[in-house]
Amino acid sequence: MGDLAPGIAPNLRAGGLVMRQRIVRIGELVENPAPTFESITPAKGPNDGQVFISALTGTGFQPDAVVLLNRTGYANIVATNITVVNQTFINCTLNLTGRAIGDWNVVIVNLADGKAGGRHNAFTITPLLPVPGFTANPVRGTAPLMVQFSDHSANNPTLWSWDFGDGSVVTGSNQQNPVHTYNEPGVYTVYLTVFNSAGESLTPATGVITVVLTPVANFTAEPVSGTAPLLVQFTDISDGSPTRWFWRFGDGTTSREKNPYHLYEKPGLYTVVLTVYNRFGSDTTIRKDIIEVRPVPVASFTANRTSGTSPLSVKFTDTSSGSPTSWFWKFGDSGSSMQQNPVYVFENTGTYSVQLTASNGDGTSTETKHGYIVVGDIMRADFDFTTSNPENTAPLTVAFMDRSSGRPDTYTWRFGDGFMGTGRNPIHTYTRPGTYDITLTIRGPSGIDSITKTIEVKSLLRADFVGEPTTGSAPLTVTFSDISIGTAVTRNWIIIEYAEPQVPVSIVLIENGPKNLVYTFNTPGTYEVWLEIEGESGAYSSKERPDYIHVLPFP
Repeated sequence: MGDLAPGIAPNLRAGGLVMRQRIVRIGELVENPAPTFESITPAKGPNDGQVFISALTGTGFQPDAVVLLNRTGYANIVATNITVVNQTFINCTLNLTGRAIGDWNVVIVNLADGKAGGRHNAFTITPLLPVPGFTANPVRGTAPLMVQFSDHSANNPTLWSWDFGDGSVVTGSNQQNPVHTYNEPGVYTVYLTVFNSAGESLTPATGVITVVLTPVANFTAEPVSGTAPLLVQFTDISDGSPTRWFWRFGDGTTSREKNPYHLYEKPGLYTVVLTVYNRFGSDTTIRKDIIEVRPVPVASFTANRTSGTSPLSVKFTDTSSGSPTSWFWKFGDSGSSMQQNPVYVFENTGTYSVQLTASNGDGTSTETKHGYIVVGDIMRADFDFTTSNPENTAPLTVAFMDRSSGRPDTYTWRFGDGFMGTGRNPIHTYTRPGTYDITLTIRGPSGIDSITKTIEVKSLLRADFVGEPTTGSAPLTVTFSDISIGTAVTRNWIIIEYAEPQVPVSIVLIENGPKNLVYTFNTPGTYEVWLEIEGESGAYSSKERPDYIHVLPFP
């Protein structure tokens, strides 16, 4: 075996795990011969996985034989799944993943006695088989059609063989990217087979070339993107010598020029369609979304509140159009932010102008809202009022006086009788008795507030009456008529007879009497009459008429 694998056998037998096999024949020590190597199938494999060795032949293979590849400067590759079929035949598996490309020694070692045999450079680790791939430009056109083929094969091919489908085949190490001319109309299938040191590609790559007599529509556009308004030059590069052109620019406009200019005024993605004609026919090409017209950003924003008391926290929301990518806010009090939707706290009272600058790669826009944020003191609604008479009887005129704090801008009064007012200190007249809720609502820089107070307007009650007749002989019947002002709920009539001044002789009390009382005086004398009335709200009034009725003796 020479120096094929110095030290291999001792390493495999290290630690005394394997003892030398001895065959004893009639007291004599007999040793097995060293294994020999004849062939290995396959004799090569790529370094991207496992290779099954279907046949390793030679002589002297023992049941414990080990198969390995070795190469100076590299770790051994020890086979797995070794099956020693007999002393001349072994199969096994070699894991070549990531191993060095090139020739390796094949070594067989009988573990029992450490004897080894093999051969130099008997197995070759190859690179991966090449995987063919290519592109062609153009793949359709008018005869004669010159096509540029571009190789994109994997795993480093070194030889290329092209079958162009029209009877032409080229092969060579210099044929990586050939140019071929198709002179006749037709549909041609192209085959590419590639080679490297590992061998030939298992399956060729294919492509189709279509050669026609009719024109083949094609064009370029410059520029294909930009901000609105965008002026684009379209250039016809159609094959087949077209004589007429029809362009559709995707925004509803068309052209019949060969190389038109077109102005896109609005942002968007535009699909352009070109149809070309010659005497053999026509062709159409559609370029979906080929033109991108981007908007310049237009800054705009909103806030979740624009007024309140300090400290006032405001969330600003960017509503800019045109897809800005950066933002810069100025809040009017030396504060700023670069967030898209910042939350900012205004610590001091005042009126602030807010500015947003929105930018992207196409431009910048600024919006300023003057006096947008108003930070004020706490709003507190309050008021006093005075009435036109101390009894608060209707009709009652009331003067209201604002006592609110927080610098309100507007005042809204609801007087409780269906009427409203907007002045700061209004005057209002209640024409009817009742209980009224007066509400003042104020609005100002720091918000809104309201307060409600109640006023009672009482009925006007003034007792009065007349009697008829007031003089006559006994028995004298007198009708007393209530002519009071206001609405009386109850009436008490009082009739007092005096024998002399300040000395009453009799008192007659008629409680809850009628509005018009008929009373007969049977005794001559002078009588004082009273009327007491009480209203719904508890108001009280009385009227007395002294020496009112004079009853004379009967003649």
